Amino acid sequence: MNETFILTPTLDEVPSGPLRDFYEQWLKLKETHHFPQRKHFSPAAFSAHIAWMALNEYDAEKDQFRVKVFGTKYADIVGHDFTNQTVSHPSLIAKFNQVVTTGQPYISLDNRLTWSDRSYRMYDVMACPLFHADHSVSHILFRVQFHTKQSHT
Repeated sequence: MNETFILTPTLDEVPSGPLRDFYEQWLKLKETHHFPQRKHFSPAAFSAHIAWMALNEYDAEKDQFRVKVFGTKYADIVGHDFTNQTVSHPSLIAKFNQVVTTGQPYISLDNRLTWSDRSYRMYDVMACPLFHADHSVSHILFRVQFHTKQSHT
């Protein structure tokens, strides 16, 4: 399987139920606050997703991403909790930078978990930006869905 990357996906391009629900929640947030900030993010609104989410903070001065929150189910599947660690994997940074430069969400389907010792796993991920008051990206919210080549789980 090859990865499929879609910048600014439509809801129809988001196949998984949980990823679609996550994206719909973010779109509601965006509808209310055109450039939603971290302070607008409500864990209660995303409660069904928290265990499968990550929240990365973007430091523009250092041009780096730091994991601020890493969901418990996410950590269980990848075998490590990345909370408070700097993202160093080049392919992840390249994708994250697309959110920073465009201010748009993305979905990436059928990714291999190459940044973990559990590379046999595949995953889909929805990434949605949060903004500073000046409309530059401050954080990226991620919702993952893991599966194997045979089936989504």
